Amino acid sequence: MALGVVVIAEYRNNSFRKISLEAVCEGKRLANELGEKLTAVVMGSGVTEGASELGNYGADRIIAADDTALQSFRGEAYTNVLCDIIKECSPRILLTGATSTGIELSARAAARLGVGLATECTSLRLDEDRLVATRPLYGGRVISEVDIEGTPQMVSIRPNTMKIEEIAGAGEVASFGVDVGEVKVELLDENI
Repeated sequence: MALGVVVIAEYRNNSFRKISLEAVCEGKRLANELGEKLTAVVMGSGVTEGASELGNYGADRIIAADDTALQSFRGEAYTNVLCDIIKECSPRILLTGATSTGIELSARAAARLGVGLATECTSLRLDEDRLVATRPLYGGRVISEVDIEGTPQMVSIRPNTMKIEEIAGAGEVASFGVDVGEVKVELLDENI
């Protein structure tokens, strides 16, 4: 049975992206409405030290997938690790920021898991236990509400649309054994 909310938080240059904090706060709101826990996931190299900061924004548990193989974003490697984490956590809802990294990662994971994905969402609400996402279409001329199929229900959140609120608390940080699996793409230069 799927339980809880998982948020993918992007950590670069020793800090979290603002959209990641927005996603964690929105994830906490949804988890509270469901009466469940929020897990934040941080992937990369050297991310364990800063991971505990997410507890200040509502993460009950923080999973740090910390390995030098994740130093630079490579879609295949990150997707392999994320899918392993999803299998372990079995979340009801998964949120990520609508950044180039977040969109690619969530699209790859949704395709691999065979679940729906709503991108560039500007608000989220629960209809009973189902997540309903609001997203603009056609350059904002049409606003659509999307009921996401499958489990986990996956959403990428448009930056600067959710409130950030610090909460007194300290989420427990747990390390995750990284196995990037088979990666067919080699990164030659990350400065392109």
